[in-house]
Amino acid sequence: MNILVTGGAGYIGSHTCHELIISGHSVVVVDNLSNSSVISLKRIEKISKRKIIFYKIDLRDKIGLKNVFQNNKIDAVIHFAGLKSVSESVSNPIEYYKNNVISTITLCEVMKLYNCKVLAFSSSATVYGNKNSSPIKESAQISAINPYGQSKIANELFLRDLFDITFKLVNADCIWFFCFTKRKSSGFGGQESLNLSIRSSLSLIHI
Repeated sequence: MNILVTGGAGYIGSHTCHELIISGHSVVVVDNLSNSSVISLKRIEKISKRKIIFYKIDLRDKIGLKNVFQNNKIDAVIHFAGLKSVSESVSNPIEYYKNNVISTITLCEVMKLYNCKVLAFSSSATVYGNKNSSPIKESAQISAINPYGQSKIANELFLRDLFDITFKLVNADCIWFFCFTKRKSSGFGGQESLNLSIRSSLSLIHI
């Protein structure tokens, strides 16, 4: 499959790119590099000896995103892109809703134009608020207590509506990451337990 990874130069995104490549997939990355570096992708290319197609654009740039889909037959999308600081979201909630929600809407609009109907969205454990239980069950009550978490909930509700009614996505899944991991010597700051989590998630969404 030819898979678009948004935010693919980031921490979890870059590890996902690596797992996709070693599983035999082709990877296209879109990232505005606001909190990441293209160096991570260069390291993956060096390790895997495979080329990663990279576009430095903001997901809210609809024209730029259409160009990505036009030049690459995208079979599925894994959506990591977005702002991610809880404290920053409290001090600047407007920017978090603009960035995290509008970017998802724009992405789905372009996916619809190019008939791409498989999407995995990276949500966050923050949607569950301050739960004392561990591990948190997916069925737990959603109760985000900050704008970052609320922006993730907004995306989940939006994607549910697309799946059920308007877009008729073939596969729309949310993945919750909350990872504290032990470092391994992968060459690009890899974490073995994170890689196992990614592999498990990808298998659940049939990628």
